Amino acid sequence: MNYRLQRIDAVQWANVMAVIYGVMMAVFAVITIPFLLLGMLMAPPGTGDRGSLGMSLAFMILYPFLGVFIGWIGGWTIAALFNFVAKRTGGVRVALEPEPAPAE
Repeated sequence: MNYRLQRIDAVQWANVMAVIYGVMMAVFAVITIPFLLLGMLMAPPGTGDRGSLGMSLAFMILYPFLGVFIGWIGGWTIAALFNFVAKRTGGVRVALEPEPAPAE
């Protein structure tokens, strides 16, 4: 069963992308923060700028929120561009198959 995707709701797509990017950035931050803390603890006194490592830690805490913002803006932009191009080219053919009825 073939259908043609001709339009995507830009705001709904942006919301989905914001969640995806926010989760990805949060996972990245959780993986990175221990290494930043380890670097702060292992830096010999007087041989480094612990403030810059502190700023890096603060950035990693804000990183997921930045991901949500960038994901929303990027998602909305991509959906709007898709709608613009699909209107002129006829969209994208999508093959769908019906789900079997759930067994009772």
